[in-house]
Amino acid sequence: MQIAEAVKGVQELDTDELEDFGARLSKEIPGKTQALITRSLVENMNSLEKAQVVKETAAELSEEDKTQIAQSLGLASPTERTLDKLWKIAAGAFIEKPETPIASGDILLSIFTASVGFFAGLFSPNPSQNG
Repeated sequence: MQIAEAVKGVQELDTDELEDFGARLSKEIPGKTQALITRSLVENMNSLEKAQVVKETAAELSEEDKTQIAQSLGLASPTERTLDKLWKIAAGAFIEKPETPIASGDILLSIFTASVGFFAGLFSPNPSQNG
C-alpha cells in the first residue's frame, strides 16, 4: 500500500516540484538503482516519448561518448575499406570507356542522386509517426 500512496503523491506534484523531486532522488539513490528505475519508466513509454528522452539525454553527452554509443549501435563511420570502395566507384565514373554507351557524367549523376535519395530517406521522419 505504501507504493500506491507514493505514486499518488508524485502524481500530485507540479512541474517544479517534480524537477526538485527528481534532483533529490538522483542524489540519494545509488546509480544502479537509478538505472533500474529509469529502465522501468522508459519501458512504459511510447516510441515517440522514448525517442524524445534519448534525444534530450544524448544532447548532454560529450562527442566522445556519442561516438562510442554510435559505434556500439552499429552506426559508426564507414571503415577505411568501405571508404576505399566508395572512392573507387566515384573515380570509375570519370574513366571513359569507348564501348560504354552511357557518358561518365550520366553515371556520376545517377550515383549522386541515388546517394542523396538514400540519405534523405534515412534522415526523414517517419510520416506514420507524425500522427
